[in-house]
Amino acid sequence: MKLTERIKNWARSKDGADLLVTISLILMAVALAGGLMLIVRFALNEHFRSRYEKEAYEKARSEEEALLFLNTPEGYVPLYNMGNTYFKEGDYPKAAEYYEQALAMHPKDGKECPIRINYALSILYQYDFEHLNTKEEKQAAIEALKEARRILCEEGCADPDGTDGHDPDAEKLKQEIDDLLKKLEDEDESESESESESESESESESESETESETSGGSDEDNNDSSRQKKQRRSSSREDEIKKQLQRDRENVNEERKQSTSDYQNRQSAGEPQSGSGEGENGEGEGGEEGEGEGSSGTRNYKIW
Repeated sequence: MKLTERIKNWARSKDGADLLVTISLILMAVALAGGLMLIVRFALNEHFRSRYEKEAYEKARSEEEALLFLNTPEGYVPLYNMGNTYFKEGDYPKAAEYYEQALAMHPKDGKECPIRINYALSILYQYDFEHLNTKEEKQAAIEALKEARRILCEEGCADPDGTDGHDPDAEKLKQEIDDLLKKLEDEDESESESESESESESESESESETESETSGGSDEDNNDSSRQKKQRRSSSREDEIKKQLQRDRENVNEERKQSTSDYQNRQSAGEPQSGSGEGENGEGEGGEEGEGEGSSGTRNYKIW
């Protein structure tokens, strides 16, 4: 007997008929449950969109969380939607977490690129690229740009080497990232060069100060030597002046002795005591030993 005939005979029997009915009921229940789930999913999604458009993000998120416990065919959708609510509220780190989870659910074609774009933006929006004040902040921003670029280029949403990505928005964002990357890297390189130049200038200044100190020591030595020479010349000059004064004193004393001797000789010879000058003491400034023609003859005497 053929197998098909046996199956037909079994189906005609009571046991077979009961089993077929059971299987049919199960299939109908599964189909009904699936359909009901889709209806519920559609209704919740519409309700979420309504709250989302009204910016009631917290309420929309609380309702969307209920779908995380349902193993729906599009399990990435509630994760993506919740990421969008956090993004709208400005909580970009939390949004990035949900976008990453949504990508892990392997969204179908045409849905992955929007998730990747929002994921990349949630990373970039954590930085204020117009006010990067320190080198560390700039380096962190550069790393964030590279990470966002990697997310866009995975799975071909954007072309890493050209402009042939299959999503125009992802390609445009990648190009903007490349432009900003180039700007920051050029600035970083320029600052590094400036720092190197500043270090070189500091080293040059230090060397100049050292040389100046060394030169200053030499100048001081030279100045000391010059002062010593001046002092020696001055001392020699003073010695010469002292010697000249001593000679002058000796000459004056000798002249006084000679004058006294002449005076005594004239007295002995009976000559008058007054000199040839006018008046008793002559025209000089002083008396007996004054300057000019006085009683002591015609010599000018210096009084020491």
